[in-house]
Amino acid sequence: MAPILNRLALFFSLFLLSSAAAASCARPWLLPPRSLPSSGPTHVWGVNLNATRTQVTLTGDVELLRPRLYLQAGQLRWDRQNDVITARNSVRAQTDQVMLKTDLLTWWRQQQRVATNAVIFQLRDRNARGSAARFEHRHKAQTSNLKRAQLTTCPLGTDDWFFRFSDLKIDQKAQRAYGTHAWFDFYGVPLFYSPYISYPLNDRASGFLMPVFESYQSPNRTSSSWIVGIPYYFALAPNYDDTLTVLQMQDRGTLLDNEFRYLTPRQHGMLTLSGIQDEIASSQGITWTDAQGQHHTGKTLDTRWRLKWISQFRLTDHLRGQVDWHEISDPDFYADIPLESAYRTASTLPRTLQLDWRQDNVSAFIRHRDYVRLRNAGYNYETRPQLGITWQKALSRTWRTQLYAENSWFEIPVAGHTKPEGQRLRLKPTLWARWNRLWGDWGATLQMNAVSYELISHAPQKRLDSAVPTVSVDGRLIFERDIHLFGKPWTQTLEPKLQLTWTPYVDQETQPLFDTGTRSLSFDNLFALNRFSGGDRVGDTLRLSAALTTRLLDTRGKERLSAAIGQAFYLTPRYVTLGANRKDDSRYSHIFAQLRAHSGPLFSDNVAEINPADSSVRNLTNRLAWRQDRFTFLLNHQLANNLQSNEEQTLASGFFWQPHGRWQLGAYVNYDLKRDLRSETNYALGYDNCCWRTELRLEETKLADGRYNYGFQFVFVLKGISTLGTPMSQLLNEKIGAF
Repeated sequence: MAPILNRLALFFSLFLLSSAAAASCARPWLLPPRSLPSSGPTHVWGVNLNATRTQVTLTGDVELLRPRLYLQAGQLRWDRQNDVITARNSVRAQTDQVMLKTDLLTWWRQQQRVATNAVIFQLRDRNARGSAARFEHRHKAQTSNLKRAQLTTCPLGTDDWFFRFSDLKIDQKAQRAYGTHAWFDFYGVPLFYSPYISYPLNDRASGFLMPVFESYQSPNRTSSSWIVGIPYYFALAPNYDDTLTVLQMQDRGTLLDNEFRYLTPRQHGMLTLSGIQDEIASSQGITWTDAQGQHHTGKTLDTRWRLKWISQFRLTDHLRGQVDWHEISDPDFYADIPLESAYRTASTLPRTLQLDWRQDNVSAFIRHRDYVRLRNAGYNYETRPQLGITWQKALSRTWRTQLYAENSWFEIPVAGHTKPEGQRLRLKPTLWARWNRLWGDWGATLQMNAVSYELISHAPQKRLDSAVPTVSVDGRLIFERDIHLFGKPWTQTLEPKLQLTWTPYVDQETQPLFDTGTRSLSFDNLFALNRFSGGDRVGDTLRLSAALTTRLLDTRGKERLSAAIGQAFYLTPRYVTLGANRKDDSRYSHIFAQLRAHSGPLFSDNVAEINPADSSVRNLTNRLAWRQDRFTFLLNHQLANNLQSNEEQTLASGFFWQPHGRWQLGAYVNYDLKRDLRSETNYALGYDNCCWRTELRLEETKLADGRYNYGFQFVFVLKGISTLGTPMSQLLNEKIGAF
């Protein structure tokens, strides 16, 4: 009987698309959960036994226990002549998948058929329950039929919503379920009806998905417009599918958005195509500003579209590749049409085509990287193409070597610029030695950076070459002691580190700056061999870098708190720079300080660059996260080039809070502190009711050219089934929750 009852659980899982939703309320059980044996004999108990040649009847608190089945009933009768087992009077049954209650359960053993009337059920491993007026399963045909069935993920005692069906058929051979006269009821109000539904038992089938509903104001509009979308999912094959969404925009017309996904043993990816006959664009034109600051109006542009292709593939065991490609009809497409929120404020979309090859100690790549220019796009170098190869080998447990070679072609495909373009060949051989002990480690590095340029435009010299060596030695000691803090035992470390680096001066002023800049703020960059990123400059130096780090480790050796401070001392002036200055004769660098904490719900990482001359903070990064069950707070603060003409300071912060009961509040703001303006804001008010939640979110985005986008989004979640819109908690993680 247990395999037959398990068939019933298959239907109850139909609407749980991926996994059971985490309920915010306690989950009462239909029956007290009981552990079931996986093997062994069948045991039957009862108060009274009546046996004849044709039937056996047990009455009075009957219990049956067999592998993966426990059954209780007032009466259990076995009709020997017809081989039928009937359980009556308060039947309670449990398998490892489902619990059920009914007053009558009949099992025809020869026909392998089971039937129940007025059954109430609950899944053991998922938040789902329901009822049916009648359930019948035929084992040989592998079909199940339910009459007047209903399903919900709400806990017992909460009947907020149900899916109701007049008739349901589950076909195990076809791996599908078929329903007629399907209703979705919310608080007793029918919101959705379908005369026929076909759904897969393997969680994939063609059909309508949850609709899209939001309000949006594009930059060139003075008022918001409504957007309603109906997605339809095509389950084309087990390894590829397609989703077609018809979006009706109040003032622009009908947009078709199609997303095709594929997955094979050697590749996976997504191809998205979107198009609209824009009623506003056809009557008013499209206006945008190009990289030269010129304004353009496309009076005849009415067909607007986009293409996005994201793919990763494996051609052989050693050859892999990736595609990240975008095409759009006009620079304002994503600002006017809210398909992808991440692109609304962007000025460019990077595009990449790349092949990677790896075998043993050798790896190589060929890459094409350029940009799709949106509003106010500036000058960006593009590599068309870039080829690189790396060979590395461990010579011993101590010695290791590597050779990196790269050939790149840089150009700016925008008329009117005056920057040099051309080819760069780069070679970087490196030799390392490293010794490790329990009390510390030390090592040495020898590196050569050689570049050769063949320039074709906007450069006084067409051929340039340079080769710059770098030698570095470093060492670190580790001291430990046991301490007690906050009533707990800890291990505290003290780790002094020194590094001596020498790079001679080589004149590189005439070399272009294709991909080179000053390294970003990081404590580890205090010990970088080159103070510049990219391949066009190697900074000359004779430098002694010193740092002192202390860490607090718990009894498991996990770091909970660390603090570090460091500074570089220059023994000679530096002449290689990115700007016009020819000499930097300061004797010491700025001071770098780092404080990091990770304990319980708190994570904090703070790095500061301090000018010792006036004790001012030149650069600062603060990241903070506090995550608990009912409260999440995230913060990312960036201060760059403080007290300089190019100073920038931004603050991205947000919270998600359930202050009392089921109400939820959320907010996100990205604030430009230097310009005193909000780049982006989101406010959300939500209500969580155990098996569903709803959220209203308002958003405002300021574009780089001063225009604003406004939007309104309605989020509705049926837990364990589907989600309409993007909840605030997910938005926070996408914006600032990656650390």
